[in-house]
Amino acid sequence: MVFVNINPQRSTDPRLVRVPPPNVIEHNQMFIGHHARRAAMVICAWGVSANQELVSMTKRFLRGIAPDKLYILQQTDDGTPKHPLYLHSRTAPKLWIPA
Repeated sequence: MVFVNINPQRSTDPRLVRVPPPNVIEHNQMFIGHHARRAAMVICAWGVSANQELVSMTKRFLRGIAPDKLYILQQTDDGTPKHPLYLHSRTAPKLWIPA
């Protein structure tokens, strides 16, 4: 199991995380792609506080390289994949077709 983040910059407070420069985003997308192509299942779980620009970019990217491997554990009412921190440990992945 491999975990990757749509934003390579991290913080315990999501309000403090900044969108990195384009070259860092591009490198991170390559890293995500490397693992998504090799995975049997890609579980999307960025939560509601993720930067929407990075969410949109990552959804487009993953739809292009792994459309039949995208899963979520649960989603919010607006369709955002929920972060696993707030879910029961026995939550099973479900196939996901992002909008």
